[in-house]
Amino acid sequence: MVERTVTRAEAGRSPRECTDLVVAVVRDRRVLNYTDPEAAVLKVTDRVITIQRAATSST
Repeated sequence: MVERTVTRAEAGRSPRECTDLVVAVVRDRRVLNYTDPEAAVLKVTDRVITIQRAATSST
């Protein structure tokens, strides 16, 4: 899991439209579930908690 800022390309969109799997949105020091109506549209000031795929090593 990773917490990161919302990109300008993601702002104005739904958490479901992100390339990463968003599980929560951090807005104004509050953690909102990605299904919360208040988190339906991402803001550029938001942070998202996402699940990212683990990097694979090439051997």
